[in-house]
Amino acid sequence: MTITKFIDDSLNKLLDRFPSSILEYQYKDISDTHFIKISPKRYFQEEDFIDIDFELSDKFSELFPDSSLCFLTDDSIIKLDNPSIKKSVNPYKFVFDLQNQSKVVLFGNSTHVKQNSLPVIEFKNNCGNRQVAMAA
Repeated sequence: MTITKFIDDSLNKLLDRFPSSILEYQYKDISDTHFIKISPKRYFQEEDFIDIDFELSDKFSELFPDSSLCFLTDDSIIKLDNPSIKKSVNPYKFVFDLQNQSKVVLFGNSTHVKQNSLPVIEFKNNCGNRQVAMAA
């Protein structure tokens, strides 16, 4: 197995287990370290993540003894300055309000209104007395 395949499989495994997470990967040549950042931080503290961390770290060390694997969070001292991979299940839901000509972005419990910033992709039926469309 190559390191690239291992990293890809690891990111997919983490994303399958934590589908609302955001994962980033970066390799630092100077330290021969492969960094995986998981956001938000709460996942990093979950027992399931800790188990996966140990499993992946052990397997990585076994397969690639001359390299290092390091897991990070948003508040880690080490920062990713240029991640080569970013993975997430699309956490955004966009709704275009035709009456008000605005787009509403729903993310978790927060809502942000954007004026004419997203292309409309799919029209939906009337919702109450307002017509809306979904966008991606």
